[in-house]
Amino acid sequence: MLSYAVVGGSRGIGLEFVRQLSTVFAMLVRDKARSSYLASVVATASNHIHVLQADVVDHDSLMEDVSESRDMTAG
Repeated sequence: MLSYAVVGGSRGIGLEFVRQLSTVFAMLVRDKARSSYLASVVATASNHIHVLQADVVDHDSLMEDVSESRDMTAG
């Protein structure tokens, strides 16, 4: 299955990419709790958008998210 990960997807252009690209989507954000708009988009997405919290300068954090997104998308 084709999958995408968008860094900086909690608002603006990144969030619009999330809305349009895929039926199952993993999004990396620095702080899941900070964006009420992001929460509203995720709530209306019928479980197709998955928000993964990551720090893009923390390799271990990113590798955990890679593993989690592989599990979600079967590959």
